Amino acid sequence: MNLSDEPIQRFLASRSVVVLATLQADGSPLAMPMWFLHDAIEIAMISVDGTQKVRNLRRDPRVCVVAEANGLVSKAALGTQLCERIREAADGQTRLPMVPPSLADSMRRRLDSEEQAIFGMMLADMSSVEIGRTLSLGRGELEARQWAMLRKLERLDPPH
Repeated sequence: MNLSDEPIQRFLASRSVVVLATLQADGSPLAMPMWFLHDAIEIAMISVDGTQKVRNLRRDPRVCVVAEANGLVSKAALGTQLCERIREAADGQTRLPMVPPSLADSMRRRLDSEEQAIFGMMLADMSSVEIGRTLSLGRGELEARQWAMLRKLERLDPPH
């Protein structure tokens, strides 16, 4: 099968998130849920310069991209917490929070990619310390981003 095959294109069109895994300097994986665009030739993702995944890609361009068939993954947690939450959801122990599609679309239009990542991590109950460490943001910088996000989200149109 190829990316250009119709069944693959239809499947990818039904997904809004894939998991991108990059390699850390020590060889361990870093898995990140990512919103993506695709066509018959490539899958494209946008990221913020200076994040760990970008540093990993500059050092070693090898990646793995997974599109979940059961839709359990949202742009939520990262690394170990992501794996734990997926396992819990797959085992029926918990459910990942779902954002209504119309609200998610409105959020995507208003939040940049880093803010979307922060929102997802907050939705997954990650601590501020873990969010800051993952995105290489200091406490004050993360807090400023969260307040800016709140101001943007307060202007969201209600879901239809």
